[in-house]
Amino acid sequence: MLILIVLLGWIVGWLTHWAAGYLPRLSSNYKGPAIKLALPSLPATLLALQGPRAWKTLRQRDRWFGLYVGAELLSAFMFGGLWLALGSCREMVLYTGSYSFLLLVAIIDLKYRLVLNVLIYPAALVVVLTTQSTLTLMLGGFLACGVFALTALIKPGDIGGGDVKLATLIGFAFGFPQVLWALMIGIGSGGIVAVFLLLTRRGNRQTRIAYAPFLCLGAMVALLFNPFNSLM
Repeated sequence: MLILIVLLGWIVGWLTHWAAGYLPRLSSNYKGPAIKLALPSLPATLLALQGPRAWKTLRQRDRWFGLYVGAELLSAFMFGGLWLALGSCREMVLYTGSYSFLLLVAIIDLKYRLVLNVLIYPAALVVVLTTQSTLTLMLGGFLACGVFALTALIKPGDIGGGDVKLATLIGFAFGFPQVLWALMIGIGSGGIVAVFLLLTRRGNRQTRIAYAPFLCLGAMVALLFNPFNSLM
């Protein structure tokens, strides 16, 4: 059964980067070349097995090829690890579903600098329908929204409206104080990358980085381990 779960994770990783190439066309803010719906190509990991020369050719053709390989391998690992830790249960569905959603949001923002309403709004509806409306959830959502909305006002351009919506969704999903850990991981990892870019001169103070991947990282870490759970 473990092998089947790992295979399922690998397939999810494959389909995720295929969906990430199509869904941005649904956004009015998309300004890239026309994206046509097409059948998925072969998984990137299978293409990479052709050897270093094929890898180099594929990287030249698509600079995100390494990201696709990483998404497939990471998804296989995550699904397998979650199965070993949780087994067949409701939490397994919750964790793998959350991971798949966060991975899709992160890849799209990395490639196109977009956080799509077509993903955020349905996810928000799922959160509302599957959790009880409590004071802690409301506090978490409003706290995350307030922090990122204020940052967007103070530093226009650094944080976009999509980032604010994603942070708000994460806040409502975790509630207070659990959302604090997700935000700490997300903001902290984003800051580390920004400092690294400055120190290595790969960027400057005006360099904009995709922020949604760090928020997604914080949310996934908080889902797997959250020290604030002990405060409840």
